[in-house]
Amino acid sequence: MWTSEPFSAETVLSGRSRLRLNITSDQPDADVFADLYEALPDGSVIFLAHTQLRLRYRGGGVDGIPLTPGKSERIELPPFNFFARAIGKGSRIRLVIDNGPQFGWQRNSHTGGNLATEPASAGRVGKLTIATGPDSGSVLELSRPDPAVVK
Repeated sequence: MWTSEPFSAETVLSGRSRLRLNITSDQPDADVFADLYEALPDGSVIFLAHTQLRLRYRGGGVDGIPLTPGKSERIELPPFNFFARAIGKGSRIRLVIDNGPQFGWQRNSHTGGNLATEPASAGRVGKLTIATGPDSGSVLELSRPDPAVVK
């Protein structure tokens, strides 16, 4: 979980925010789920948007490419769902990243194998490490409306 500094003024966010993560996995496959929230000064949160990716499909295509365990990769998740909200003064943006399992998604065995034919007993526990900090390569880009378009 990452939480921003409090906003010093009301700020409008609108569009499809983007997330790039520098990830190292100890298994050939994993899932990444990311949620954005507005964290209000009173401690409550408001859901803003969601994105998700099965990492074997990070390059697109239907066959998928397994991760190389232990090798760091820069992964771009699909854009978050569209949202528009005026983030209040004193509120923060909260990013929550999870690697599942999640309701509605086929459970990932983390082997990189065929999930439809592989027995459940082949499943492994996967560990993801996400690099954070200014020089990590991990970036959350929040969507702001173009001031030239907003009248």
